[in-house]
Amino acid sequence: MKFSEYWLCKWFKIKNVDSNFLLENFSSAGLEIVNVEKVSNYFSKIIIGKIIKCFKHPSIKDIFITKVEVGLSNLLSILCSSINCRVNLKVAVAMVGSMLPNGKKIKNVKFDNQISEGLLCSFFMLGMSLYDSKNIIELPEDAPIGCDVYYYLKLNDNIINVNISSNRSDCFSIFGIARDLSIVSGLKLKQPKIRKVFPVVNDSILVSIEVPKYCPCYIGRIIKNINVNVVTPLWIKEKLRRSGFYSVDIITDISYYIFLEFGYPIFILDYQKIEQCVTVRLSKLHEIFFLSKFNKINLFPGTLVISDKKKILSIAGITYSDLLKVNTETKDIFLECSYFNSELIYNASNKYNIHTEFSKQYERGIDPYFSSYVIERITFLLISICGGKPGPIIEKIFKNFFPNSNKIILRKYKINQLVGKFISNNKIENILFRIGCKTTNIKIGWKVFVPVWRFDLLIEEDLIEEILRIYGYSNIPDISICPSVDPPVAQQDVSLHRTKILLSDRGYNEIITYSFVNPKIQELIHPGNEVLHISNPISKDMSVMRISLLTGLVNSVLYNQNRQQNRIRFFESGFCFIPDKNSYLGIRQDFMLSGIVSGSRFNEHWGIEYKETDFYDVKGDLESIFNLHYILQDVVFKKLVHKYHYIFHPNESSEIYFNDIFIGVIGVIHPILKKKLDFNNNIIIFELFYEKILKYNIPIFNEFTKFPVNKRDISLIVKNEVNAGDIISVCKKILFNNFVDIDVFDVYKDEHIKHGYKSLSIRIFFNSHSKTFKEKEISYMIELCLMELKNKFDIFLRYKN
Repeated sequence: MKFSEYWLCKWFKIKNVDSNFLLENFSSAGLEIVNVEKVSNYFSKIIIGKIIKCFKHPSIKDIFITKVEVGLSNLLSILCSSINCRVNLKVAVAMVGSMLPNGKKIKNVKFDNQISEGLLCSFFMLGMSLYDSKNIIELPEDAPIGCDVYYYLKLNDNIINVNISSNRSDCFSIFGIARDLSIVSGLKLKQPKIRKVFPVVNDSILVSIEVPKYCPCYIGRIIKNINVNVVTPLWIKEKLRRSGFYSVDIITDISYYIFLEFGYPIFILDYQKIEQCVTVRLSKLHEIFFLSKFNKINLFPGTLVISDKKKILSIAGITYSDLLKVNTETKDIFLECSYFNSELIYNASNKYNIHTEFSKQYERGIDPYFSSYVIERITFLLISICGGKPGPIIEKIFKNFFPNSNKIILRKYKINQLVGKFISNNKIENILFRIGCKTTNIKIGWKVFVPVWRFDLLIEEDLIEEILRIYGYSNIPDISICPSVDPPVAQQDVSLHRTKILLSDRGYNEIITYSFVNPKIQELIHPGNEVLHISNPISKDMSVMRISLLTGLVNSVLYNQNRQQNRIRFFESGFCFIPDKNSYLGIRQDFMLSGIVSGSRFNEHWGIEYKETDFYDVKGDLESIFNLHYILQDVVFKKLVHKYHYIFHPNESSEIYFNDIFIGVIGVIHPILKKKLDFNNNIIIFELFYEKILKYNIPIFNEFTKFPVNKRDISLIVKNEVNAGDIISVCKKILFNNFVDIDVFDVYKDEHIKHGYKSLSIRIFFNSHSKTFKEKEISYMIELCLMELKNKFDIFLRYKN
């Protein structure tokens, strides 16, 4: 949400609020500031002037010669090409020597023997892009001539952009943010004052509510003979612009102004297009709502709608038909200010895929008791700017269906337990009073009545969190927890932080993604898997909990790929949420470490030949992690037969086992899945159950042997299905402590090798701490290995060296 700092400060009783103090309290209030930007870059010597004369240039088409009064003894002669240039218009004049926001200095300019002694500025020239770039600024008639435009328009203002959590519906308005800041900072808040607008005419309309439980409050008002063609005052335009809204017309602008100020949706309709009555009801079978003349919606039964005698006017709280909108010929308008059931609005908005600023606010929740003030406030603004004759307020209120004030038992011992610091009863009661809560003392603490506008305070922990927020996190002492028992030396957790450093050293970048993901992409990667659906998702693309980190990684690669980033190395760690009836609450939480790699093996360099990253590059990265955990010698990569087979290429993938326990997978993404996800390059993925490899034994260090290492190469003919890892495991068991390492250095097939077989070559490094091996001893150990391999895998010796 964006808004003007000046507008916000108008709601505090103190005249000049320090900007830095205000911004600091945003953080204390838990309102995340996305950015703060200046309304306009500074400019100088641009002052308010008045056009005294305006006539067309005798020889240059579309150019006007103006005589402008700026408070000097003489009038300035300025050329202008704007079509809205006219006599008696108050304008922004950049005199000779003045500086524009872009750094350009104004000089005398000569056109066809006519000197222009300055420039009549548009908002665009002053760095305000939401305005028409062609028209010059039209200032109010009471703008003082000679006054500096920069300060007159309060362009030394800041635009504050904050990120507000969706459960804090009370903060989605200027007044709501000011109210919250006043609680935290101690600044005194100006309470809204109701300026009652008394009816001048008796025009009314019959309003009936058939379903009061879904619409317990409906307030309307007719205003006759209103001038809808009035130009929106500059002060409203500027507040809208600084909030990121274009000025449309006076009616729309005032509606959005009230919405930004109080977070209360107001619908304004052409009264003459409403037939006889207004009824709030549920839609029936086969009813049609005309969104516009050529756009209709077939309504589902049970949708909350507003209708007149002949037609459906709107889907309640979401959108009205364009056929009812105010136009330049409208004379009479109808104001609607209502409270609707938020759950019903949310369901309808998703069902029809219509999301508006108003519907989102209804979904978050609004204060039903505030509607009477809002209808009076907008009436006052409309009448004072557009004229017109207001009718009486039409009210249909069913308070028994209003949301009840939430009652919470707040226990003193629970506060001390969760906060970890004693807070006095007086301070707690004062904080609750400032929030707007009413309290009753009971033996164990308080019975708290939460104000109706605080939809986020539902349970005791919510209240304690609120008390802590206002008390100030900085007031809680930072005391480290001292463990009383040292952890055992033989069993320790290798820090996840150290693992992350290792991956970073190997060229990876850590990313953090949401735990709720796009169901379509997750279904592509994990088809048919049961997932947890979120009951109130942020969006459809974030509506299920992740069962793997791969969905977030894939999304991140696609995002970067679409921005011409071809060399990608990402990793992420975090919990995944798997439905499991045998786990607590039916959900198993697995802590995973996953990575994804795409593109070239090295950064582009003139001296390095381009090579694409392959399976073995990423396998080497994983082996580094296992080596860090001192488990590499017990890790085995096996052919993929697990549930991940539809993700990975059948010939370039492996399951990973540690002491015969499945701990993860690695592989090149399957070509079919690659095509569905629209990847450009090969993608290699790994995923580990990190908790399964966390424990390790401190290794025993031996002194270096002084005896030489002997190596022998053995080439074997084995069946295709035999894994190299299984052959190495057999050799390691037989050789026991008589070897340093065993490597595979060659695998190939050709026409000389029997069908269904492959050649596999291994290199064994023999070594002892007590002696130098003789050739007979080495040959004997090799023969033992060959005999065991022959019995177990039916191998044939092709070559031995």
